[in-house]
Amino acid sequence: YIYAPAAGIVTELDIRVGQNVSTSNTIGVLVSDDKIAEITLNEIDAAEVKVGQKVILTFDAIEDLSITGEVAEVDTLGTVTSGVVSYDIKISFDVQDERIKSGMSISANIIVDSKSDVLLIPIGAVTTQGTTSYVQIMVDGVPQRQEVETGLSNDTMIEIVSGLVEGDEIITQTINTTTTTNTNNSSDQGPGGFGGGMMRF
Repeated sequence: YIYAPAAGIVTELDIRVGQNVSTSNTIGVLVSDDKIAEITLNEIDAAEVKVGQKVILTFDAIEDLSITGEVAEVDTLGTVTSGVVSYDIKISFDVQDERIKSGMSISANIIVDSKSDVLLIPIGAVTTQGTTSYVQIMVDGVPQRQEVETGLSNDTMIEIVSGLVEGDEIITQTINTTTTTNTNNSSDQGPGGFGGGMMRF
């Protein structure tokens, strides 16, 4: 069976039943009004991508345009270039916009997993040692270590499954100050050695 990634008209069909084919063969030509984006992912990212996942697409040439799409196809065989394996991903558009032209550059955010009503904190506030993760929380003005269980994360935020509740004050950053001594042996010390920013969730 041959499945087309979009509805259209087959204008050329270059194979016949019984022929041997490979990934380099062109099967045919499909004329379609539907637009499809093609991106390339490394093997680590491609392992998390599956057909049917939703995608948010933005365009370098059209600043105010952001549309949704869906993963339509994931290559089963990768391409090796200089020892690096990559996979082509095809994304179908949920809506068609006449401003989108063939060959335009896009940014694709593929949603591989999602949760609702979760507690999020900045990922930089979590410290991991071995299999244990913890944050610093403020208790009566004193920082204390609190073990937490983490879940999903992105580049900036991480889910807290247990260990914190909404409203806890956590330390997101600490700044260490140094003491300097001038030539007449009098010391000039800045603020105390502990300082930082707190964020309430």
